[in-house]
Amino acid sequence: MLSALQETVEFKTSLITRLEKAERRLEEFEGRNAHEEMEEGPVPQEREFNEGEAECALLPENDNEAENWPSGAEWAFLPDDDEEKPMEMSSIREPVKRIREFVL
Repeated sequence: MLSALQETVEFKTSLITRLEKAERRLEEFEGRNAHEEMEEGPVPQEREFNEGEAECALLPENDNEAENWPSGAEWAFLPDDDEEKPMEMSSIREPVKRIREFVL
């Protein structure tokens, strides 16, 4: 009985030690990811609209036309061909989450 209790205590101690090591590694990993995120380039800005084109744009003449008038989303610019590149994968590696449950 005493040896079983001692084995359980040793096992629990080894689990706590492994958990502490894993937490330290996770903190280091998160620190590297935070540093890499800070080094990312600026976010591209929205396109500016052409004021001359906006001044010449047709407007609805009456309420019936206004109801059928396209919204801003329907008038949105289509992306240029050079903007249609495939998305690049992020260099940030997400940690694999593993959960183990020990019943003592």
